[in-house]
Amino acid sequence: MNKKLKVALIAIVVTAAAVFGTYGVSRIQLELLGRVSLYGTIEENPWDEDIVFSSDDYYTLTVERGDTLKILMLTDTHFKNGGWYANYVWVGEAVNQGVYADIKTLVKETSPDFIYLTGDIETASLNDKIFEQFCAFMEKLGVDWTMTMGNHDGENRADKAYISGILSDAKYSRCVYDVGYTNLNGLGNTVIPVVDETDTLLYAFILMDFGDWQKRKDPVKQYSTYEAGETEEQRLWYAWVVEGLAAEKGETVETMLLAHIPFHAVTYAAKLSYMDIKLDSTDGYLYGTDPFDTESEFGYTNAEYLAFREAYHANGDKGYNILTLASYYEYKENDLFFKLITDLGSTKQIVTGHNHCDGYSVRFDGIVYTSVVKTGDIYVDKAWDNGNRGGTLFLFENVGGSLSVVSERLYV
Repeated sequence: MNKKLKVALIAIVVTAAAVFGTYGVSRIQLELLGRVSLYGTIEENPWDEDIVFSSDDYYTLTVERGDTLKILMLTDTHFKNGGWYANYVWVGEAVNQGVYADIKTLVKETSPDFIYLTGDIETASLNDKIFEQFCAFMEKLGVDWTMTMGNHDGENRADKAYISGILSDAKYSRCVYDVGYTNLNGLGNTVIPVVDETDTLLYAFILMDFGDWQKRKDPVKQYSTYEAGETEEQRLWYAWVVEGLAAEKGETVETMLLAHIPFHAVTYAAKLSYMDIKLDSTDGYLYGTDPFDTESEFGYTNAEYLAFREAYHANGDKGYNILTLASYYEYKENDLFFKLITDLGSTKQIVTGHNHCDGYSVRFDGIVYTSVVKTGDIYVDKAWDNGNRGGTLFLFENVGGSLSVVSERLYV
């Protein structure tokens, strides 16, 4: 072996050792950091029905007569660990930067008045670091924003209280996240009223945390759950909000329910609409295609719904011709939260994420259900997560003192 070849081989070996050695060090550090638990502290703020609701207590959006309020909704960015701790031999940072670039594009194209994220900002061990990076990024966009927690956001080393502390940091002035009352399910259950130029109440967004599940079971974590679903306290609080809004205006105020995880009513609405089953002529798909599995996670279950889920998971046939109107009526009568929503008659729009889909919107039985276009393609090994990325733009036009609401899918 000649001298030049020996030198070349030594250089290759040294380079490889340096690369794999430094990568190994980063993996060891990541593993050690991931074992650390971070617990936040939040001042207790319990809710009870004797509190008088006032829309003045909340961050408020304004849309003057003749104007349109534009809200860009994003979901499931699923950022991974970045920088030195990035996944996939540091390729994870490139994936993160791609999502950041997409968000910039969407904001530039739509010039939104407000940005709302349905949750699942991250899915990685160092969730606190990811939230700090994300909040710093959002601050530079110059648009007010908020979010509801997804099922992944508090499952790793930092709990929801710690994450809420990051979101509430004064240096992130564009983030208007409201921790809300602390004796409901999770954190971030709150209200965003919409008024006109005379401060007349027009509309309201009701943000709700429908729970999570922890990758690492930790009974010390506050405000976390081990399964999805609303609580009795949340149902009472929801009714208090709707009735409080009505008391202020003297009539029922239309609301939009915003959350990360859909409940089973979304499945019924999407499936029945896709099968062209209607209650009246206004029912049906507004846009989108086959909703496949809507990834609803909680609510009343009956025999037909269980058969639908089994058919989907066993055969991939999406449960067609299983759900029926009779099954829907049974669900509507027996699900306590959905029954409350329909009985009060305030919520006409329900918007969720979690589905990792190309976005769809259906109207069924007086409610419009919208699944936001996924913003990150994080589960690239899943066939159902390899479609379009983007967000959903909602337009709230103030026509004669009332709001008309339409949405559209945006792809990047």
